[in-house]
Amino acid sequence: MNLRSGWQTSADITILERRRGKDTMEKAMRLMLSEMEGKISDQISGFRSEFHDFRTEMKRDFSELQEEVKSLASDLKETTCRVADAEARINKVEERDGIVTEALSHLLHQQRQLEDRVEYLENKSRQLNIRIYWVKEGSNPS
Repeated sequence: MNLRSGWQTSADITILERRRGKDTMEKAMRLMLSEMEGKISDQISGFRSEFHDFRTEMKRDFSELQEEVKSLASDLKETTCRVADAEARINKVEERDGIVTEALSHLLHQQRQLEDRVEYLENKSRQLNIRIYWVKEGSNPS
């Protein structure tokens, strides 16, 4: 600026316009920065809200899973007891089966021996029988 003459030269006007443009640009940048800060702040608030909702949902799901695990553990204990009882009954049946099988084997052997003895006695009985032919039964020749 040329203050000596009181008149402003074109160079002075250009400098003033640049300064005004610079001020306007700074104001525009500050406005944009403020808008961006607002948007970022809104996004951060949105993320926080979503994270809070997610965290709440995860806590609820985790609680449900814990309850299901407790229920499954209870069912497993019950099933284990039932299996142990079934195994005990199966062992008793297997022992009884062994005894019955042994008794049956003994009885079958004894039956074979008795059948052989009966057959032997029948054969001996036939050998002692005398057959007389041409004599009628009930006729007494005396």
